[in-house]
Amino acid sequence: MVDRPTEKIVVNGVDTNNTKLVFPRKKDKENIVSIHTNARQIFGLQHKFYGALRDYYNNENSKFNPDALPNLLIVRSLFYNALLTYWYSVGLYQTKTNILVIPNWKEDEEVALYDVENTTSNYDPSNASHNYAPHSILSACFWILWKRHLGSHFSITVALPSEYSLLKHLYRTFDINVIECSKHYALGEDTYSGFTLLNPPHKFDVVQLIGHDRPEEGTVFRAEDIKNDFKRYCNDDFLLHDWWRPKGSFEQIKDLENQYHGIEGIQNESAIQSLDEIRAWTQSNQYSMQSHNNDNDDLNNLLKNMQVNDTVQNLSDNATMIFEKQKKVYIPIF
Repeated sequence: MVDRPTEKIVVNGVDTNNTKLVFPRKKDKENIVSIHTNARQIFGLQHKFYGALRDYYNNENSKFNPDALPNLLIVRSLFYNALLTYWYSVGLYQTKTNILVIPNWKEDEEVALYDVENTTSNYDPSNASHNYAPHSILSACFWILWKRHLGSHFSITVALPSEYSLLKHLYRTFDINVIECSKHYALGEDTYSGFTLLNPPHKFDVVQLIGHDRPEEGTVFRAEDIKNDFKRYCNDDFLLHDWWRPKGSFEQIKDLENQYHGIEGIQNESAIQSLDEIRAWTQSNQYSMQSHNNDNDDLNNLLKNMQVNDTVQNLSDNATMIFEKQKKVYIPIF
């Protein structure tokens, strides 16, 4: 339970002003620039995120109830999985600055803010046999909010079709730059078949594709061909990052091997090595918790409010498992 008096935020009896956290802002080779903050700032960000979701649910689309499952599980899942995407982006993109994000969000095809099909019906967080599955696309879309809050050097531009949507609402709430694209992007589709960006502000250093539909089994696309499709919008040495997560609960996907398919090519070794280094840095800082700077009982009480999926997993457990699996499952960068 979170209490929110004006002067402070108290979580499970812990004054969050007193809990110190550290996050990476920028990675330049072996040098990692970090920002020190406290848990109050993070829970305040989570509360603003929850409010924006509630506002959209109440005023725009009644399918997207952030309180559809107990204990703010949907909100916490989206919020803290987005932090994992932020960590990865800092590691992979290093000193790259201008990032173009193209999410695969087709609102009329969605039924909820989580993966209903792979979540146990009548989900009970106290039942260890129940599975909760986060939304495989939305769980990566909100890393930009962390970037905005923590002051990372990235300059983010999100490309969305013209219709108003949940993503457009959230990004505008957090002052994220959104430009229009002519239609939804489809993996492997070249720019000349109808997908274009309208008035991009500059050339981009990274194209991040989020959650795009996989091609039929046996069909693959060459990374160099897709990069050629985006070349007119990008600098010569830009990176293509195809961020994809299989559907299912973390329990269901944790043993998957080599499930990624879609784009083939030579991955960027510098980015992959940098990812390993940010992973090591993040682990050495106890996934931002810095236990040597905080009271262990306070941390344990806070972590109870930061569970992001099944009942036995908190932020650190979840991050450890995902860091181990993500490179094999959905980290291709070209």
